[in-house]
Amino acid sequence: MTYFTYLKDTLVAEDVEIREFAKNKTTPFYCYSKKAITENYNNFSNSFKNIGVKICFSLKSNSNLTILKILSNLGAGADVVSEGELKKALKANIEASNIVFSGVGKTEEEISFAIKNHCLQINVESLSELNRVNAIAGKIGNKQKVALRINPDVDPNTHGKITTGKIENKFGISVNDTLNIFKNSGEYKNIILDGIAFHIGSNINEIKPFEDSFQTTSKLLQNLNDINIPIETVDIGGGVGIENVNFSYADYSSLISKYFDTSQKQIIIEPGRSISANTGILVSKILAFYQ
Repeated sequence: MTYFTYLKDTLVAEDVEIREFAKNKTTPFYCYSKKAITENYNNFSNSFKNIGVKICFSLKSNSNLTILKILSNLGAGADVVSEGELKKALKANIEASNIVFSGVGKTEEEISFAIKNHCLQINVESLSELNRVNAIAGKIGNKQKVALRINPDVDPNTHGKITTGKIENKFGISVNDTLNIFKNSGEYKNIILDGIAFHIGSNINEIKPFEDSFQTTSKLLQNLNDINIPIETVDIGGGVGIENVNFSYADYSSLISKYFDTSQKQIIIEPGRSISANTGILVSKILAFYQ
């Protein structure tokens, strides 16, 4: 953690002594480094500058309002999974046009709120959810942009509890079902169905799982193109690890360019812990010593 260091026996954050800082404050509390957050975001965003990706910070990694305001000022959008997170992103001055609404358990109220606020895109996880979004958008009278979240059946080689891209996971729609839904996209009069989304897991340290998912998605895009179904956005999710990672952001950026025509499609990427994980500490006080 670059901006949290010890000077002799004193922990400092950006040259501020934590011990002194905590004296007149109620503990426990989280202490974050603005410099670390800014540096992490800029290192990430600069690696993708040449391919014009839209970076939507994943609030599930950290939804602290002050952090969101810092990232908003840096140009970040948001990836949210609830109405509460969407409201936080809006309160942090992130434009609704830069907010993607993901998640498997969206209620009718949450979907309505997203549509009424003109969020950039709703990532739909199932055919039944697609039908619900279409019906709700019809009632509201706003045509909503939608992406289908596919399940590319890729093992990310990470912890089983944060694996989301294998066929046995609850997330997303199979590639075959996705193709069939797009073939019938004319049935959905109240939405703009022109996006593909996927997210295969978190804390991924190898690049091959990303390449496998990109390859599967690229083939799907080609199949859709062959039947004249245009796709405007490709949301590739997040999941880049935070330690012992065997590839660079530059490698990741090159991989995106290899499989997707970034001049023709808007690529959305949703980093979370790679931006926020090493930027804060929990500060507490010793209340008593027991013998």
